[in-house]
Amino acid sequence: MVAEFETLLEYVGGFGAWQQRLLVFMSLNMMFQGFQNLGSVFLAATPDHWCHVPGLADNLNWTDEAKDFVFPKEVRQGKKGYTKCYYYDRDYADLFNYSTDLTTHSLITANQTAVPIVPCKDWIFDKSLYASTIVSEWNLVCSSRWLMSSVQATYMAGVLVGCLIFGFASDRWGRRKAMIVAQVIFCFSSIATAFAPHYLAFVFGRFFIAVAAPGVSGCGFCLSRCLYLQH
Repeated sequence: MVAEFETLLEYVGGFGAWQQRLLVFMSLNMMFQGFQNLGSVFLAATPDHWCHVPGLADNLNWTDEAKDFVFPKEVRQGKKGYTKCYYYDRDYADLFNYSTDLTTHSLITANQTAVPIVPCKDWIFDKSLYASTIVSEWNLVCSSRWLMSSVQATYMAGVLVGCLIFGFASDRWGRRKAMIVAQVIFCFSSIATAFAPHYLAFVFGRFFIAVAAPGVSGCGFCLSRCLYLQH
């Protein structure tokens, strides 16, 4: 049967202009899907960051003495360093009058154990590598860091759902129709996710992108295999 189909395909023109255009179209589909599959690496990257302390200028000269006065220390991955999630609760605006240099103040050597420690509510992110990510957009660090694990988990759950839905749909209604529906969902979900106003909308958008992804790639691959010669 396969040999007869290949003979017929060769008779009507073989790998002609129509098949070439279809190949380019399928390749573009796979390229955009690849962007989405690897997107979390860049979209969910965590830039270097530090706590925004009320009463201190963002351009503070963060010497070691200044950090000792503002931030407690903690052990991370076996190394002792300054925490990015807590700070000493002082009236910094009154003490330093928004100074950008803490090293000149005599209270740097004060007893830190008597000062209460409070969690950070806002952060300053280094934008030298990433102008913006979902981490810096919605402060997904410290107590909210656990939300990051659900981004990729939700995406892979969408891929599983998409395999089940479009696997059945392509057998029931045909590869072409299933692929077109998947492309529409993929396109609109991608655009909507780009303008997501909050974390939950972003996660839902990524889920529907993942649902459509198997329909775009799987149906497209099966369809192309039926249209090209085997050599």
